[in-house]
Amino acid sequence: MPASLEQLQARLDALLELQATGIKSSSSGDKRAEFRDMSELRDAIAAVKAQISALQPAATPTRRSYRIIACKDL
Repeated sequence: MPASLEQLQARLDALLELQATGIKSSSSGDKRAEFRDMSELRDAIAAVKAQISALQPAATPTRRSYRIIACKDL
């Protein structure tokens, strides 16, 4: 079952908190995550951010059209 946007945001918040404190391990209930170094933690943060951006609707770009009107007065 894919995670909801709220669950992913909670995971991201927890990972960012770990990064800010410099702690390399975390546990929640019966789940435990341990990172060897900070680059693994940064990779996990990037993966969660990618999942969040995939779930959020993409903003539609503004369409612009230009009309060129030329008139030659004689």
